[in-house]
Amino acid sequence: TTKQSVTVCGTTFTGMNKWSTPGPAVVNVATGAGYGSLAEAMQEIGQTGGTLKLMQDVSVSSVTVRQGVTLDLNGKTVDAKYFTCYGNVTESGNGGIALLKASNLHIASDNTFLPIYDSAESGYRFYKYELQNLGSKAVDGNPNAVKFGFRLVLANADGYQVLSATTDEALDTFAYISWKALPAAICYQFQDSTLRNYAAAAMADIAAKGSTTKAITITLTGTDALDPGTTISVTNALDSAPGMTATTAAANWTVQ
Repeated sequence: TTKQSVTVCGTTFTGMNKWSTPGPAVVNVATGAGYGSLAEAMQEIGQTGGTLKLMQDVSVSSVTVRQGVTLDLNGKTVDAKYFTCYGNVTESGNGGIALLKASNLHIASDNTFLPIYDSAESGYRFYKYELQNLGSKAVDGNPNAVKFGFRLVLANADGYQVLSATTDEALDTFAYISWKALPAAICYQFQDSTLRNYAAAAMADIAAKGSTTKAITITLTGTDALDPGTTISVTNALDSAPGMTATTAAANWTVQ
């Protein structure tokens, strides 16, 4: 220490050899520029696009992530009354550490990370994910039935625990079924428990053998009512409460 002193707001500090100021709340990943507030950072990067990374927990009234902007939550907590995203909300790594608490949350984009409501912490966690189309196959012993399957893969397996326990009943799972003669696709909505049960089974699978082969399936029967050569197409989707939709590629089956 030294006898140097500094006066701040009428208070004098002595005997200090170093002092520091808080680091930036947000950093522009491309330029390295730091900002004291998320609002300031969003206002500037909204003109050019790019990625902002949170460096501290933030509490704000409202956040708007514009198109062309990515907000990396970076393991931090965001507490906001309003949060709207037209761009992308991610997290460094595979996600699941950061927490987004918002009274009004809307994601109007095909976000690359899936928001899952963590009921224990009253906020959303974002997970790097893939919604896999597992194709189709004939049902053994029934020539007039075909099974379609898909799988939700979370890069951070801890997400299956959060998903299995979520109370978010607005996280819905669908199968869209179509063939040429139909004027529009038939929408089948799975029960609310389907996705949560899948998550619990996948979690147990991973704990036992390090990976999972669990899937969600739908079986169509009575395919003999269709003309031979008719191609049935099934697309699966997840709709989240914040408004984001994740969709698989189509799986096809041709009636023999």
